[in-house]
Amino acid sequence: MARRRRFRKPLFPGLWTVMAAFVLIGCIGGLYWMLGKSTQFTRVAPPAPAVAKGK
Repeated sequence: MARRRRFRKPLFPGLWTVMAAFVLIGCIGGLYWMLGKSTQFTRVAPPAPAVAKGK
């Protein structure tokens, strides 16, 4: 099968690679941001100590 020749050179060589890298970084950053916004830290009271019953 013959290879198709390009009529002109790309305007920005490696543009698709850079865009894919930005999308990957954005997805990871968005996931980190979403987990950070949905996580809540609250204080929880410790359970009361069990009292032994005498006979």
